[in-house]
Amino acid sequence: MNSHDFDNCREFLENLIKQEGINESLLNVYSKLIELKSLHDKEIEKAVIEKEIRESESYNDLHAKKHRNDTDYDITRDNNQTSDYREDHHTLRELGIDSLKSIGNRNHKY
Repeated sequence: MNSHDFDNCREFLENLIKQEGINESLLNVYSKLIELKSLHDKEIEKAVIEKEIRESESYNDLHAKKHRNDTDYDITRDNNQTSDYREDHHTLRELGIDSLKSIGNRNHKY
């Protein structure tokens, strides 16, 4: 029962009690109305909390997956850079120091 309908029913019963006086059947109906509204509100609050928990779990899963993907990306990038460095270093060592000096001298104009 939504709050608007509850308020209308509550006001109706309160007005009946004022007009007819307090009797057991009206008090029982009024009490039942309050009880049903309370149960309804508890169910709504429970559903809202469960939804928030699911959203939080989804966010945490997404965040964990993003972090893992970012980490994997960084590891792959670092491995590629290291591999490139090793290849360059190996090539330079194969050329030897004298070859490097002659390459360097060709680039400079005196």
